[in-house]
Amino acid sequence: MKKIDNLILCVGAQKAGTTWLYSLLKSSPDVKFFKYKEVHYFDYVSSINKQLLNRSGRDVFKSLGESLHEVESERKDDVYSFLDRNLNDEWYVSVLSSESAVYSADFTPEYALLDENQLEKVWGVSENCKIIFIMRDPVERTKSAMQYFYQNKGRDLGKLSEGELIHSALSPIFLNRSLYEKTIHALDSTFEDVLYLFYEEVMADKMGAISKLEDFLNIDLSHIDKTGLDKKVNKSDQYSFGEKFEKSLRYALSYTYDSVLHRFGYVPDEWKKEV
Repeated sequence: MKKIDNLILCVGAQKAGTTWLYSLLKSSPDVKFFKYKEVHYFDYVSSINKQLLNRSGRDVFKSLGESLHEVESERKDDVYSFLDRNLNDEWYVSVLSSESAVYSADFTPEYALLDENQLEKVWGVSENCKIIFIMRDPVERTKSAMQYFYQNKGRDLGKLSEGELIHSALSPIFLNRSLYEKTIHALDSTFEDVLYLFYEEVMADKMGAISKLEDFLNIDLSHIDKTGLDKKVNKSDQYSFGEKFEKSLRYALSYTYDSVLHRFGYVPDEWKKEV
């Protein structure tokens, strides 16, 4: 099977600037994306979720002018079974390979949840991989993710008690994506070319971040459209969490703060680990 010549994977973190980075690189002729920013292939084949299968099913019936909820269950099962058999390495290579671009790119924050054994599957589709991982203050990342999640669900955070908010923040859906030490260990164990960035530094010096990307990818980004780079994307409503919530979450993530500090020798000033 032919493999992707050069692959960029941005593995997260969720709510840490991956959409900003995607908006930047998608205007470069040297980088090709699938029709979606997030392919969700490796989390699918690792049985973490079925986002790729469900989206592919919706796309199939949409192309036929049919609404998914109106399709007979037996026919739907047949289509999903067919897709499941064909959403494989060969499919991934076919939708991402490019003869004109230097890189193919997949920006899926769920990949931050993969362990080293699951990340090994990347080598099946490309022997030349560059990985980008952007970290944001773990507590601030969790808060932003919660606000975005509940906002999309149409639920008001203000109607939850502080105890309910803490319980939600400490649930796997939010907490696991802030445990950067696990992602860093998996990436360090699997890949050689990994660019680690801090969200706070990227937002404070976007041109400096672009320069780091140019060096890491060895491409020229001086000609890309930089208009709108200061525009916030996927913006969440702002909610004021209580002091008990802050302390509980910072205590739960104290090992993450210490691990990142030990790995890189520093963290941005905005990262306040005090509990």
